[in-house]
Amino acid sequence: MDKLQIGHVQLELLGSSIVISDHSGSGSGRVILPADRIQEVIEYLNYQVNGKLAEQRRSFRLTLDPGEINAWITAGSQEVTATPLDISLGGALLQVPTSHNKPLGRGDTCVVRLDLDGRVAVLNSEVVRVGVGQLAVRFVDCDIDGSLAPTSELMHLYSEMQRRWLAKRFKS
Repeated sequence: MDKLQIGHVQLELLGSSIVISDHSGSGSGRVILPADRIQEVIEYLNYQVNGKLAEQRRSFRLTLDPGEINAWITAGSQEVTATPLDISLGGALLQVPTSHNKPLGRGDTCVVRLDLDGRVAVLNSEVVRVGVGQLAVRFVDCDIDGSLAPTSELMHLYSEMQRRWLAKRFKS
């Protein structure tokens, strides 16, 4: 199958790219998607359409560049600086110093503070996975009776990060 027609939209394999065409008449146009971006689009659509993938994630995870957003983890009286590796509306994967005095374990609670250009979100969190120098946390404040309900502060941060993430990947 080289072409897929959905209403006025046609997807066509052309060499190593996918061409997306609008045949509605009023807004005819073509977008060429390079082959090296196809998997990203598939993953994005899976997250958006299904809401969950095999790892039970309920929102799209944005991969972050080091230093793109600042983060701190507070557990009891101890605070450590962390580097977010990826983030979603439900949680984050954080790189933490391996010299961390009192490492957190699975099920431990903490507060994660995120800062993007002065926009701050402070989120009660639970550690869901621990690796060497990494913690995966679930934002408890964003989970109401099993439904995703991000705080307005997190929504503002995430929207800006999503805008930046898309801009980096689809530069002309």
